[in-house]
This record gives sequence, C-alpha cells and structure tokens, in this order.
Amino acid sequence: MTADESNEQLAAEPQLEKLGHLIRYLAAFSRNPIESIKNVPDWDWQALVIFYIVMAAICGALRGLLSGHITQFFSGLIVTPVMSVISAALVTGMVYYTLVFFFDREPHPRRIFTLILLAAVPAMALSIISHWVPFITLVGLFLSGLLLVVGVSENFNVDRKRFGKIVAAVYLAYFLFWIYSSWHFRSEKEKYKSNLTTPASLEVIKQELNH
Repeated sequence: MTADESNEQLAAEPQLEKLGHLIRYLAAFSRNPIESIKNVPDWDWQALVIFYIVMAAICGALRGLLSGHITQFFSGLIVTPVMSVISAALVTGMVYYTLVFFFDREPHPRRIFTLILLAAVPAMALSIISHWVPFITLVGLFLSGLLLVVGVSENFNVDRKRFGKIVAAVYLAYFLFWIYSSWHFRSEKEKYKSNLTTPASLEVIKQELNH
C-alpha cells in the first residue's frame, strides 16, 4: 500500500464513523424521538446541512408526486431544500436570541441548529400528504414544536413551561394565520367560479367564440 492510499484510508475512517453514528442515532430517533432529542448528537455543519438538504428534497419531491403536478415535483426537489435550510437558519437565530435574552443562556448555534433539524422531522414527514390533507400541516408543526420544547429544555437546562409558552404563542399565531389564509383562499376561489358562470361572462365567451 502506498503512502497516498494509506492517507486516503485514514481520512475515510472518520467519515465512515460519522456516518455510522448518524445512522444509529436516526434509528433510535425514529423509535423514540422524545427521548432521543433530549441528548442531541454533536454533528459538524457539513453533516447537518447535507442531512437536512437530503431530507427536505425527499419529502418535497414525494409531496410533488402526490400532488400530480410535475412542476410541484421539481419545485419540491430543488426549491424546498433551499427554503428549508434558510428557514432552519432563521429559526435557529430566533431560538438563540430567545435563550440569550430570556433565559440567560448562550449555547453554540450548531447545537440549536441540530435541534431545529431533528424537531422538523415530523413536520416534513407529514407535509408529504399535505396536498390531500391540508390540516396535517398543523399537526406536523404541533409535533415539531413539542420536540423543540423538550429538546431545548433538556439540552440547555431551561424552564420547560416558560419556553413552552413562547413556542405555544408562536404556534397559535401561525394557526390563526393558517385558518384565515384557508378561508380567504376558498372565498376567492368561489368568487372566481361564480364570476365565470354569470350571464355577462357567458355572453362575452359566446361573442368571442362567434368571432
């Protein structure tokens, strides 16, 4: 074995070890997410970002396939991972400054980012069927919020009830926004349909066909 081959083998061993640890943790997380998130792994930034991009791409692509639109498939495969990483970064910043200003904690941003990614698993997984069951988005976010509260309280030693109230307030705001958006979308859709079937609109269509 040459020196270059030996160096390549040594460099590959830590990567395989990291991959094995990631797989073992995710297996345990799938069995009992609440217990697993109480002690988050120390993954590096590269592993975290790659894991989240792959997970978001898979969930986004599957959601697009179930919607029956090819554009939704490519959007889920390409756009969803980018938007998910940006959203996770923003939420990481929000949680970080919440812990700094309200709980007198200053954790490493990478640990918070790890928590955000793991807590997002239920929301992402359930989003796959959101085209057929729209309200499942709220269920997924509720479960993700629960995991976030448990994870933050256990890993950073903060008061669970106090932090839970903050998360609950954010969830309630999103819940009300979702209800309003759904109602507004349905009303606009019905208005559009009714406009298409009015006598005036039918007359316009008839004239255009005659021309």
